[in-house]
Amino acid sequence: MKTYKYVHLKQVQKQGIPIILFDRIAKSDPSFRVIIDDQKAAFLATEHLIKQGCKNIAHFRGNLIPQMSIDRFIGFKKALEHYKIPFHKEWCLVCEEDRFEKGFENAKKLLKIAPEVDGFFSMTDSTAIGAIHYFKKYGLKVPKDIAVIGFSNWKISALTEPSLSSVEQNGLLMGKKVIEVFTKTQEPRNEEKEEFTTTTIPVKLCIRESSFKIKT
Repeated sequence: MKTYKYVHLKQVQKQGIPIILFDRIAKSDPSFRVIIDDQKAAFLATEHLIKQGCKNIAHFRGNLIPQMSIDRFIGFKKALEHYKIPFHKEWCLVCEEDRFEKGFENAKKLLKIAPEVDGFFSMTDSTAIGAIHYFKKYGLKVPKDIAVIGFSNWKISALTEPSLSSVEQNGLLMGKKVIEVFTKTQEPRNEEKEEFTTTTIPVKLCIRESSFKIKT
């Protein structure tokens, strides 16, 4: 279930109950937050593809409203702009659900629109893996013909064929930081001067076979 309205969160806050949002956040509503820098992470993922020599790069994003989806799309665009790589709006397809099947279906649509695509960044690993399966079925070699990188670094991502490059967002550290923030909210505080904090978890690229092009 997707959340687009946050009235219920405000009602909880009015009762003096602290709210800690993590990973998926509502930017318009002040609260304690534990997040990653999705724009920076997407920039790094796209930059990696560019440094591998990709010139025609596509992106699968999530639904248009969630902030996470928006920020990863912005980071993708910023990387293209920074390196003067053309941006093609029609090469950015929406995956309404984070499922293997959606990645497979969208990869089929993508290659009909832009068979020249040689780099691909997906906002989740599951949709990236689905896309790889279609690329291989179509006859493309990954990463020789098209380099692929996903997001979240699932355990299964290292076991795919080829193994999937991905952005590691360190869920374990995020969980620890949420507990730390929660503990601090239990300390005596002046509710009239409540200062909400944002804790940003560092990310890193896990480069594997799907995006690493051997230079000849």
